[in-house]
Amino acid sequence: MLDGSKQTVSIMFSHWWGGSFRDFMAAVDMLVQDKALSVDTTIWICTFANNQFGEDFGSKIMECPFIQAVQSARITVLIVDRYQGSLARTWCGLELHYTLQQAKDLELYTPSGLVGSARASSGPLIEAVKRWDIRCIEATEESFRRQIELHWWGERDCWFADTPKWGPCLE
Repeated sequence: MLDGSKQTVSIMFSHWWGGSFRDFMAAVDMLVQDKALSVDTTIWICTFANNQFGEDFGSKIMECPFIQAVQSARITVLIVDRYQGSLARTWCGLELHYTLQQAKDLELYTPSGLVGSARASSGPLIEAVKRWDIRCIEATEESFRRQIELHWWGERDCWFADTPKWGPCLE
């Protein structure tokens, strides 16, 4: 529940907006069961944490709320639902990249459970995870995808505000 104060995040959920909410909640339920989480565990889900009517993404990529959530969280959990959309989303890629860059824990969950566990060791979602290629990601806004990719390639001060088509990063 948002109370207006800044809270420490225990778990940052990375997911795709177009995903199945039922699958998302099934994966969350599996995580709660696996880790015996309490009602006091703080979680960050962009859909609920970000202002959906004009979120301030900051002037640099490191100021965006997704990076700030990963910085605060102990663990990032990527939700892979039946549509596998999170495997194709630039923002999810950014969250996972930064999680690994910061040497934080990363787990992938499907509605069946933790990828690699006895409950989620085979099937179409596991095969999709195995085939995952971060180079084949997309974003609703092309400028977001370009700037996130530039960040991955080492141009850390680039962002999408006031940036021409490919921005000053490649000049």
